[in-house]
Amino acid sequence: MGLRVSSKAKEFQIGNIVEVTNPNSEWFNTMGRIICLEETIDYPYLVLLENEIYGTFKKNELKFIAEQPTIILEAIDLKGFPIKLNFHETTIINTGNGTTLLTPVVKDAFEVFTVKTPSIFFHTELC
Repeated sequence: MGLRVSSKAKEFQIGNIVEVTNPNSEWFNTMGRIICLEETIDYPYLVLLENEIYGTFKKNELKFIAEQPTIILEAIDLKGFPIKLNFHETTIINTGNGTTLLTPVVKDAFEVFTVKTPSIFFHTELC
């Protein structure tokens, strides 16, 4: 098990806010803004950015399980401006339950989540 993203399929578009929860931890519950949707040959995934809570979505309509971690080379800050990242600026945190958080060391700190999901549930946008 890993992070779960609960929302309607139509909400999975770049820039939209979705709810992110960890079924193995009652205290973990945050909102993530989708900053990139990309499908690869090995597995499709969503990249989510921790952000302020702009709204809520109905839970358990669709669930996506976090799997393989991905090093993010480009992201946006909380104001929407691009941030260039590299491996040396990124701390990989393993929570011990299969969830890996990538926390860039930048002025506006945030957490990046990679989430595996069937590609049929979202429109693919290349980063």
